[in-house]
Amino acid sequence: MRIIASFAVLCLVAMAGCGKRDKKVPDSKPGINITEDGVSVKSEAGSFAIGKGAKVPASFPKDVLVYKKAEILMAMEVASGHQLQLKTPDDKNTVTAAYLKALAAAKWAKQNTVDTGQQVVVNFTKDKRRIALSISQQPDATYVMLVVMKTGA
Repeated sequence: MRIIASFAVLCLVAMAGCGKRDKKVPDSKPGINITEDGVSVKSEAGSFAIGKGAKVPASFPKDVLVYKKAEILMAMEVASGHQLQLKTPDDKNTVTAAYLKALAAAKWAKQNTVDTGQQVVVNFTKDKRRIALSISQQPDATYVMLVVMKTGA
């Protein structure tokens, strides 16, 4: 988790100074790319991208749905797993139903669900992996935070 937090902090700091640049910052370190469209960081520890350049990593598990009508806002890949943040115009209930159906079909076991009306959080397990899924209805769109982690058990 420290690696994830480090990537997030690094990217937020980098974005604060990115302004309207459309090329790699000349004095940035190798593996860090800052443009007006976003920030990407690649290292031996993993990768992180936020903004228009964010894409689902090729190694993202094929048995986990990436909602088709969603824009990828953030993607992170580290040794312990993946994290995606998505934005879709579809409502929370539609998105939730799609995830519940797809993950059940892929044999993910639902562990628990909390639905506050505006947000639903669902946890799943399969083999030695865990999913933490958060779907939040906001006035402008529905946001999905999807974390797929390897577990020790």
